[in-house]
Amino acid sequence: MRGAPSSVPIHFRHIAWLLLGGIVAGLLMGLFFGAPIYGITHSKFILGSIFGITLYGSLILGYHRLSREYEWVGLRARFAPVATKTLILSSLGGVGLVLFIAMAAWLLHWYGIKIADVPSAIQLENWTQLPLALILVAVLAPSCEELIFRGLLLDWLRSKMNVWLAALILSVLFSLLHANPFSLGAIGWLAFTERFLLGLGASAWVIKYHSLRPSFVMHATLNAIAILASVLNHGP
Repeated sequence: MRGAPSSVPIHFRHIAWLLLGGIVAGLLMGLFFGAPIYGITHSKFILGSIFGITLYGSLILGYHRLSREYEWVGLRARFAPVATKTLILSSLGGVGLVLFIAMAAWLLHWYGIKIADVPSAIQLENWTQLPLALILVAVLAPSCEELIFRGLLLDWLRSKMNVWLAALILSVLFSLLHANPFSLGAIGWLAFTERFLLGLGASAWVIKYHSLRPSFVMHATLNAIAILASVLNHGP
């Protein structure tokens, strides 16, 4: 089946080389392209976006190159097509997760637990920058993160243990590697919970359909809602 886990053993050292090489290449290209553009625009948002694009792009291109050398599942097979109904359901899963966390926040507030206001991670300077923010946060970021976490790392870890235990471990790691504001109290734990549940839900789609496409759609939907809500709340 297309997109199914590779029968070729995946070695962690190869994953580490991909991550290290992709990060270094992304940062270097970010400096190369970002410095002159920042000198012209003086825009921190544009500079941050360039670094984000070069970082995620380097990791995706690095995967494409190394997949041939190490006989990993190719990009097309990783994101193999699935039924439209499945994509709609996965998108609704992202919406449902946002609503679940919003309801949890409302209940905590109702019980008298203070929910701090978290500053937007994406600081737009004007509304014309919103499309670039959506491309970065709702397309490139989930594509790369799904490829690494629910693609390579899940395939590597599931060869050593039960697939659901592997999904659980990676969901915790996925959440911890994001900037959860634990110092702000309950909102930090809500952010952690949202990302942990996203990791589990995305893993479930991959395990069932052997494709990253549904997990990407769920992840992208959640990210798009988050960035739009953040911009509407804080403004550009």
